[in-house]
Amino acid sequence: MKKFLLAVFAIAGIAISAMAQDEPKEKLNVLIDYFDRPSSVPFKYAETARNSVMEALHQSNRINLIDVDTQAILKIEEDRRMEGVSAGGDMERLALMEQQGANLLIQGVVNDIAISENVLTDSKGQKTYTYDATFLITLKVVNPKDGKIIETATIKAPGGLFDLQGFTVVAHTPDEAVAGYSKLIPGKMKKFIAAAFPIIGNVLEVSDAKNDDVKTFYVDLGDANGAKKGQKYEIRELRTIGSKTSRKTIGEAEVQDVEGDDISLFKVKKGGKELGAALKGGSKVIVTSKE
Repeated sequence: MKKFLLAVFAIAGIAISAMAQDEPKEKLNVLIDYFDRPSSVPFKYAETARNSVMEALHQSNRINLIDVDTQAILKIEEDRRMEGVSAGGDMERLALMEQQGANLLIQGVVNDIAISENVLTDSKGQKTYTYDATFLITLKVVNPKDGKIIETATIKAPGGLFDLQGFTVVAHTPDEAVAGYSKLIPGKMKKFIAAAFPIIGNVLEVSDAKNDDVKTFYVDLGDANGAKKGQKYEIRELRTIGSKTSRKTIGEAEVQDVEGDDISLFKVKKGGKELGAALKGGSKVIVTSKE
């Protein structure tokens, strides 16, 4: 019975693979603009925050990240930006970004970088000064075609004492504090990245099933897409209803093993029977990252 079901699922997987061309698999080209800042935030500190944001986006491996600073037609010289010239969001600039191949744009504002001073006095009356820094950043993902906001979030790092568990910075100057605490920014961006740039893959075929209950299955996602072991996904059945497409969530799964640039083995956490029924019925099934 198990072999029969696997054969049926494999046939369904072939059909699904053939339909996968309806959805582009290539990574999006995402251009990150200069960040705005109030006059109270020094230019060099705003640049440190922006660099940490870029590091988080690069580490996610979900997009092709393009720094606006590398695009001559969009570049605003450093001396002008130091004077507080806004990168702007006018439609002319957005049109230029689209011409440079940007599918999406990331805009940011470094709202505040609060630096606090701590004084420790020893038994001899000698004082030692250390510094902490807290970042408050607003991020937006924008469609350059029409200027519409796709996703937005406010990032605070550190967000509380919980963020500092296992993290230590001993900063003897404000510059050291900004450099040290900026390393917390990537960790605070996970939800924003997951919401703005979900990973979507197609179910290829079933690897293991018991009766009608799917246990493991293969998906066309891997290292090249940012798939990682333990990553959680929703399982969705795609159906055409009239002229509309329904994407019904029928279960949950997680990456068990990443086996290549474009293939991974997934383990069903919930909805194995629903997945089996959808594949046997010839429906297209996709997985969408939850984190």
